[in-house]
Amino acid sequence: NLDKFTGLKVLYAEANGFRKLEGVDKLESLRSLYLQENCIDTIEGLESLQELHTLNLSNNFLKSIQNLDSNPHLHTLLLSKNKIGTHGLSDVTHLTQLDSVSVLDLSDNELSDP
Repeated sequence: NLDKFTGLKVLYAEANGFRKLEGVDKLESLRSLYLQENCIDTIEGLESLQELHTLNLSNNFLKSIQNLDSNPHLHTLLLSKNKIGTHGLSDVTHLTQLDSVSVLDLSDNELSDP
């Protein structure tokens, strides 16, 4: 339960076997979120994190990039070693809506050049 940590700026929660992003939505001051090496398959529950600058979801089970358009300050998005691209380019079309992202890592995914 993260309810008591509402002023948190950075959260390191890598390698914990998390399947969902539960309770993170209450951390409205969060700027950096490190959730690499978990079991997360869907990006959800980050809509209220208006200050989020860095998101690391590398080495999870993500198949597509979604639900990040309400994070206006997202600068760094690390998504390496997932399953993104198994459904073709539609898995990454959401990236076109993320104007603030200037660092993007999609290495070691299922992307291929059509």
